Amino acid sequence: LRLGGFLSYEELEEACAPWDVVIPPPSPWVEVAEVVAAGLQRCKLSLGRASPSIFGHLFEVPQLQTGYWKIRGLGAPARMMCAYAGVDSEDVQYEARLTNTGSWACLEWEDRDLRALSESNVFAQLPYVLNHATGELVVQSMSVYLYLGRVLGLGGLSRQAQAFNEQVLFYVHAMWLELRDLVYPSKQRNPDRDAFRRALAAHFDALTSHYEKLESWLQQRGTGYFVGFKICTADFHVWEILDQQ
Repeated sequence: LRLGGFLSYEELEEACAPWDVVIPPPSPWVEVAEVVAAGLQRCKLSLGRASPSIFGHLFEVPQLQTGYWKIRGLGAPARMMCAYAGVDSEDVQYEARLTNTGSWACLEWEDRDLRALSESNVFAQLPYVLNHATGELVVQSMSVYLYLGRVLGLGGLSRQAQAFNEQVLFYVHAMWLELRDLVYPSKQRNPDRDAFRRALAAHFDALTSHYEKLESWLQQRGTGYFVGFKICTADFHVWEILDQQ
């Protein structure tokens, strides 16, 4: 039905089908601009590390601390971004331990760092990134990735590239949520092994559709990466979720 002049769901789905969309190939000058921008970003970080008292403040070189559980999970993309950018960073990993009551706890996080970080950000949780150069504390995985993209020059060179980066990030995060609901003990909704096997089969069926969409996106972009000619934050999240599957 058309309500208020809007397309029906069937019309909207047909209009948005990726195989019907013809996107012109990106200009080779876009690749040149991205390569130059990436080179300038690395020069700024190198100068900032070499002389932090002079160039560190001038170029706003970040001094980062990332925090997450002592697993890959949502912390892995942030760790890879920092390593790839070559920025000075500290990775704090919190290890949960089984208590006498049968529950899991991490006193270093719950009784120490969570309380300290909450004094400046009431939303404090894992993962987080703390920029010691500016005092900025960012939490929530997607916010952390987007923030790292801005300060490390991995968020996309243009507004269009930034929009591409954000779309892929959030699409892949939805894939991660599906995986979390399947395998995380606190989220499992399958009472026995047979129920889990049925859920696993359904998960792999849905995974095929996800892979087809990601492949179609790459074909549409024609740049080799999910955003442009140079790696961006979305590429790290894609790699991690594919490797975890």
